[in-house]
This record gives sequence, C-alpha cells and structure tokens, in this order.
Amino acid sequence: MLDHELKLRRAAKHLQDLDAEIKSWLNAGHYSVRYEFDLETTWDGPIPPGLHGVPPGGTAYYLAGGVFIPGQGPGTAPDGAVFGQSVVTAYASVAEQPSREPISVLIGDALHNMRSALDTLAYALATAFSQPLTHELASGSEFPIFGDEDRKGTTGVGSGLFHQRTRKGLPVRGSGLAKTQGWDPRAQTVVEGLQPYKRGNDFRSDPLWVLHDLDRVSKHRLLHTGVASFAGTLWDLEQFTNVRCFGPGLIQSFGGAVQTDTPIGRIIGIHPIDPSSEMHVGINPAMDVAFGDQAPVSVGQPVLATSNAIYMHIRDFVLPPLARFL
Repeated sequence: MLDHELKLRRAAKHLQDLDAEIKSWLNAGHYSVRYEFDLETTWDGPIPPGLHGVPPGGTAYYLAGGVFIPGQGPGTAPDGAVFGQSVVTAYASVAEQPSREPISVLIGDALHNMRSALDTLAYALATAFSQPLTHELASGSEFPIFGDEDRKGTTGVGSGLFHQRTRKGLPVRGSGLAKTQGWDPRAQTVVEGLQPYKRGNDFRSDPLWVLHDLDRVSKHRLLHTGVASFAGTLWDLEQFTNVRCFGPGLIQSFGGAVQTDTPIGRIIGIHPIDPSSEMHVGINPAMDVAFGDQAPVSVGQPVLATSNAIYMHIRDFVLPPLARFL
C-alpha cells in the first residue's frame, strides 16, 4: 500500500471513530423537546403556502384538501375544518454542546490525514517523474488547492493564481505550477482540472476547498461544533393522544443550530378529538453535530456528512485519474 493510501486509510479510521462518538453523544439525551399548542390561531398566509414561514434549511409539506388521521392514514377533513386551523410547535433545547474531546480532536485528525494524503500523493508524483528529485522540487512539493478569489476578495482570479509566473517565466512560489513542478505534465493537467476554481462562484462548495478551509482552521485550534436540526423530523404517531387528524394545513421542519427553545417543527392545522382535553404529539428530531462559525464555508453543516464527502471525493475522483502517473 502506497504512503498516501495509508494516510487516507488512517483518515477513514478517524471517521469511523468520529461516527461512533457522535452517535453516542446524541443518544445520551443532551437535548429535550417540548410542545406548545395554540388552538385559537388559524393560518393567515398564502394558499398554497409554499415555504412561507420556513427558515433557510427547512422543509414544508403541504396538506391541501385532505387530512392525515393518526393510526389510519389519509382521510377527509372534518366538517367545517378551516385550512391551518390550530397550531402545535415543537421546541428543542440543548443542555450542553458537544465536548471538544474526543469529537473536535477526531475531526482535526481526520482532516489532517486527508490533507496529508494529498500532499504525500504530490510528493510521490514528483518522485515518479523527476529522477533524481532535487531539494528545490521536494521542498516546494504540495497538492495545490485554489479557489476563485484572492485575499482582497477579487473573484474570477483562480486560473491566474494557479498559473502565476515571474517576469522571467518561472512559476511564482506558492502558485499551482510551483507546487506541481517535477510532475508528469499530464498529471499537472489532471490536477488543474480538479481545482475548485473551475466551479467559478461555487468554488466554496467544492470538497477540496472545504478541506482546505477546515484544515486551515484546524491547524491552529480545535474546530467548534454544535447541535443542529437538519430539517428532518419523525412524527411518532404512537405518541399522539387526543388528536383526531392534522390537515388541511402545513407541516414544517426547521433546520439550523439548536440552543434553547429553538423551533424544530410545526403542524399548522391540527384537530383534537375532545377540544376540552389536552393534546399530545411526539417528535423525534433529526439532530446532528454541526460545524461552528470558525470555518465559514462549513458553518452549520453536519460534521460527519461533510467529512465523509471530502473523503469520498478524494478516494473516487482525485486518486484514480492520478494513479497511472505514480
């Protein structure tokens, strides 16, 4: 097994450990859910409602003329039912945010090994093509990752930064050409095609750029994480009591960071069997551990899904086209 493969294999082990730690933390009951009923409110927004009133990252499911009856399924609306009549909102509170040890440490270890795998690959590509490998080539070897914006915020400059040369025509130190000196020219072409700047204004969503941004922060401090709801909620019908049906109306799920009394879901249009008795509903929110605000391109994104996406991008799209040049 080659050196860069060993590095990536170690990253995979850290991701497995991270998965186990996140699941263990989420299952330990660090958050609670409460419900608030308002039987006097009726939807006053547009019909159909679309995403009206749903924060970014949320979802909405529209129940037009029919209703859903717990334990039975779809049905017809009760006589006199008004669209969006009565509301129940679910609020989540987090008692404590995820600890830095071991979750933040494992995140940093996984990121470091993925970035190191790329740099080890770059060195191997230089060694395979340049014999002997000079000290200058070895010291400047690095896997290039270039976005489409410079430090001053000027956009559309990715290609220029990658191909930057001195007046004498030599690659500028730190440019993509300098980092890949000594490679097979065909390998240089491949890696240029993988650059985030190729996506233009969308370069920040490229897995390589996300790795670059996260690893940049992780080199200097542990990455902060928090609990977030990811626009997915399971309405546990077995926990519903005194609920005749919900609908016609709207079911909303809210995404985003969860702290204290953060709304995570809402049913707009719910009808009790007995209006004089209390209703109860059950929601199992899709909670996860997300990145904090230290890394702008990943803030609020799920830690494990984001890290796994980087790993799979390297494994499936970066390594295969470069393997033949080793």
